Amino acid sequence: MKKKEIKTNAMRLLDEHNVNYTHYSFDPKGKEAKTGVGVAEIIKKNPKQIFKTILTTDLKGNYFVAVLMSEDSIDFKKLAKNFGVKSLTMSPLKDLTKVTGYIKGGCSPFCMKKVFPTIVDKKCLDVEKIIVSAGKVGNQIEIEPKILVDLIDAKIYDIAK
Repeated sequence: MKKKEIKTNAMRLLDEHNVNYTHYSFDPKGKEAKTGVGVAEIIKKNPKQIFKTILTTDLKGNYFVAVLMSEDSIDFKKLAKNFGVKSLTMSPLKDLTKVTGYIKGGCSPFCMKKVFPTIVDKKCLDVEKIIVSAGKVGNQIEIEPKILVDLIDAKIYDIAK
């Protein structure tokens, strides 16, 4: 029996917009699957292409999304300034699923429960294609940065430390 191909909401969105993307699926249980460099090794890609999606909050009930290279850290001062808010912090992990519909390790910048203001780090422009979560742990999608930015109505700024 043929194994059914996984289709996440993010992949369905890309299909609806006739966007070319590459889907990578891997076993997320291994130790190497816990880091961006490890994921890059598993799917045989450049670690500079692997981006993570981070949910942040101003602690006033407002949420903001940052997409940056997996090995980078967010500069919260830069991020807050670019969003035009006083300060931002990581959203508590317990809020992630309730707010986005995703779990840790499977948070995609596409198809969250609501559309949140989003910034993609400018390092996305250093690579031809970036790889982000497809919305399910162990699944990634590779896409042109401009298409990602356009589809989620994001801005590009320097937000990494």
